[in-house]
Amino acid sequence: MNSTKQKFLIAPFKEQVRMNSKQAETNWEILKEAMHDIFRQNLSGIGNSWEELYRKAYNMALHKYGDMMYSGLKQTVEEHLKTVAEDIAEANDETFLAELNQKWREHKISMVMIRDIFMYMDRTHVIACKKLSVLDLGTHLFLDHVVRSPTIKGRLLSTVLDQIHKDRCSLSIDRVVLKDISEMLMELGKDVYVDDFETPFLAESARFYQDQHIGTDNCLEYLKTVDSMMAEEESRVTQYLDHLTVPKIKEVMQQALVTNHRDRLLTSLAEEELRPAAMLNDAKLEDLLRMYELPGPHERGPGQVRQAGRSHFCYQPGDFVRPVSFISGLLNSNDKYDWLIDLALIKDMRSPTHHQMQQYGYFLSVMQCEDETPSETRF
Repeated sequence: MNSTKQKFLIAPFKEQVRMNSKQAETNWEILKEAMHDIFRQNLSGIGNSWEELYRKAYNMALHKYGDMMYSGLKQTVEEHLKTVAEDIAEANDETFLAELNQKWREHKISMVMIRDIFMYMDRTHVIACKKLSVLDLGTHLFLDHVVRSPTIKGRLLSTVLDQIHKDRCSLSIDRVVLKDISEMLMELGKDVYVDDFETPFLAESARFYQDQHIGTDNCLEYLKTVDSMMAEEESRVTQYLDHLTVPKIKEVMQQALVTNHRDRLLTSLAEEELRPAAMLNDAKLEDLLRMYELPGPHERGPGQVRQAGRSHFCYQPGDFVRPVSFISGLLNSNDKYDWLIDLALIKDMRSPTHHQMQQYGYFLSVMQCEDETPSETRF
């Protein structure tokens, strides 16, 4: 029985038909019109499915029309954002921030949809040519053509600062939209937040608090008022600004309200004859902490407070070397002063161990003297 062997034939390679420039232009017009519909939020008006749009962008990138697509995409987004900036500029002062925030939200959503269409170009041409990704390009263009446009940049800063000033004066404002604007600036870049808002905000805050008059000549009452003002400002900043601004605004307030008035406050302390030792004996620990902070970490105030602490804690050591009174007194002192010591060490991290060793050395010397005392006199 004869069997015929079937020959395995390899079909000749069919050369892929290359896309010509006219086809590329036709495809690009379809893609551009789809982008316009996305910006207009007219998704139902898009004539092609998302898969068809992706395929057209894919074929263009595959046939080396990436530059054409990228430059066309950039130009289309720029043209759209110019009209967006005009719409925002026409908003009145009451709706200006809300309008800007709404346009930013819409822009982000639109750019995600556009990125999905041009995903293959984003992963190939953009990386190979070291260009901004589609999303980063959209963010960069929104910054240049909207947030930093001549009709918006100055108005944005003045409006936000005005809202914060009203809040400081206990007037009603929309804190939610301020938070949204703050987040928008951070999304556009930390340097944008710092340069376009935070730096002028801190400068304006310094002027504001330098002009504040606290109507009391009593040093400790003055410091209590400052603490209350700083707590209110921290609450405001935490609610609608970035958390990185909190320590900066506190430093500005400390300089404007305390450091600039240091000599007057120290003179007031001397005239009021307030002494750290007496404040410890009277358990005025919060006032003592304010006094500790007043002259600054490298001035004489902290040294006076530490000396008062040594005198206070080591005043009658005999009462603390007897077994029962030692344990009881140690526990009571720990409960009373532990939080004060913790705060002091946090606020003055220069050399806490040095002062602790001084106290410990004093305690050992007392114990040594007591050990030389006959036991019948100790118990």
